[in-house]
Amino acid sequence: MNLTLIASLISAAAAGLAGFGLAWRLQTATINTMELEQANERISLQRAARATIERQQSAVSLAQAAAVQRRRDLDAVRRDSESALDGLRNATAAAVRAASESLDACNRVVATHGDILAECSGTLQKVAGDADQCFSDIQTLEESWPK
Repeated sequence: MNLTLIASLISAAAAGLAGFGLAWRLQTATINTMELEQANERISLQRAARATIERQQSAVSLAQAAAVQRRRDLDAVRRDSESALDGLRNATAAAVRAASESLDACNRVVATHGDILAECSGTLQKVAGDADQCFSDIQTLEESWPK
């Protein structure tokens, strides 16, 4: 074999090895870049999902806090209505005492009115309280529903 041919073969082998090495490095860099992009995409999706969960949890917390405040407000209104009903009961009792001096029939009517008022007021208070609580529950659900 001739020396020029051997040099050409060695040169071709070296070029082939260099080309293979370069191709190997380029392919490795491409794979690493793709893996990094996939990892970044997963992180981005997880970050977005976490932000959505936190936003929904925040909405639920705010809705629950608002429901607690509405419940306190409803309880205050209920206490005020109970005080007003006590005042009506006292006024009815005073009317019964005043009417007892003059007419027995007036006493019976006023006493009957007092009984009816007492019975109706208790029922109306219960119904109004239930309606207020129902409205508050509906509002809580609407506020906490994912948007």
